[in-house]
Amino acid sequence: DGGRTAQPNYKQELRSVASPLLVVMNSIQDAGGTPFSVLMNQAVRLKNAQLASSRSTFDSYPTSYQNSLFPQPEVVSLRSSSSFEERLEGASKIKEEGNAAYYNNEYGDAIQKYEMAISVFRYLQNTNMDWKSKGIRDEDITEIDNVGENDREKAQVSSFLLSCYGNLALVLLKCRQYRTAIDACNESLRI
Repeated sequence: DGGRTAQPNYKQELRSVASPLLVVMNSIQDAGGTPFSVLMNQAVRLKNAQLASSRSTFDSYPTSYQNSLFPQPEVVSLRSSSSFEERLEGASKIKEEGNAAYYNNEYGDAIQKYEMAISVFRYLQNTNMDWKSKGIRDEDITEIDNVGENDREKAQVSSFLLSCYGNLALVLLKCRQYRTAIDACNESLRI
């Protein structure tokens, strides 16, 4: 032995922990032997099919607008901010974070930030607090277009949204999400 201490056998320890875990994961099946992940995918498809007729309007919205229904905490805070200046300043900071992500080739983050910035002013709100168990239904969704109270504020928001939609379209093109990029351009034309 020469006074050396025995080195732990990490591979052996990992196998002893991982083997039972793999057995458990592989055994999560229904009585017919179908893997759990397959069952979950089927359940999601079934639920989506059941809800399709009750949310056709929601499904027709551009993805970026649909995503506004699930805001990040900082967006929720900005939406409820008392002053227009605070909303515009906060949304501008989020947009700048999107710009930084874009220049760092972090396109997924850039898309998220541009969508967040837009959704400070234009967003969907679900009035059904129990939507997670009942699903998203058109009858429960309200469109909010908080573009300012006077001509100056409306002009500032319009300029801001045009810039955000343009940036969003650009990054979507980089990601080859052509249909969604066209949607972003169409949204800018609505302003």
